[in-house]
Amino acid sequence: MMNIPRFFLLALSFWLSAFCAQAQNALVVYPDYPSAIERDDFYRVSVTQDSVTKPLVVWNHCEKDALRDRTYGGDVNRRFCEFAFEGGPVRIDIAVGDDVESYNVFPSAKRFRHSFTDGVISVWLDKPDYFGVRINDYDKTILSVFADAPETDVPAKDKPGCLFVDGWLEAPDRDGVLPVADGVKEIYIAPGAVLNARLRLKAKGMYLHGRGMILDPMSDIFRYDQTQNTRRGLVAIGGIGTKVEGVKLVDGWAVGCSDSLSGSLDLSGIRGIGEGAFSGCSGLTGVT
Repeated sequence: MMNIPRFFLLALSFWLSAFCAQAQNALVVYPDYPSAIERDDFYRVSVTQDSVTKPLVVWNHCEKDALRDRTYGGDVNRRFCEFAFEGGPVRIDIAVGDDVESYNVFPSAKRFRHSFTDGVISVWLDKPDYFGVRINDYDKTILSVFADAPETDVPAKDKPGCLFVDGWLEAPDRDGVLPVADGVKEIYIAPGAVLNARLRLKAKGMYLHGRGMILDPMSDIFRYDQTQNTRRGLVAIGGIGTKVEGVKLVDGWAVGCSDSLSGSLDLSGIRGIGEGAFSGCSGLTGVT
């Protein structure tokens, strides 16, 4: 039998382990949103996994002065960036376009590892999660970072019974509600897509999912009329067995349902971005 030096076997084992880990790594940057969702240059963000670094767009849906009286003093910044990964840990580097006297990474209970060097905040994640960064104790500087797990349940665009939202889709009338046709059991919002509408999910077993955005049309007071839809719920659930997963809710007041349905629903990985408190059905979690 050939006598192979032990150091060679150790080196080979190390190389194979590193190769397998790299082969399992995946770092996914989502497509851009339509131009109605503005880019923001207050932060410059990148994400690194092993030797791969990718820039991330910082988005900031901002109605500016139009909503000042409705947002408790003009809190209209909705800065966020997003990506997906699996495998090895990632480092998110956030270059700040201002003097930094202090910063915090939240929620503090998660105890994320972070550092600040030469104007760059770095945060490390071992698994998909979310966090926020605030500069100089000023809420209008908040940046939300969403690190998702890669999608595993993407429907075909022509799947029967599925409304596939890609690009920009908006409510047809001034009440801001998108009619859902009979027979639709699944609504998928693709990464980089915007559903500019409120939803009323009445069918049993409805499945709403994806990595795109549901934008409350009532944030545009010039095109939609709040008096024609006084409910605050961005997604109202009326059917048992409904599942909502992964979508972002922007400027709305989250997911609503009657308490009698709460035991039959499945909400997970929903991201809420807005100035108001996001509420859900009693006893349910899944909106962050």
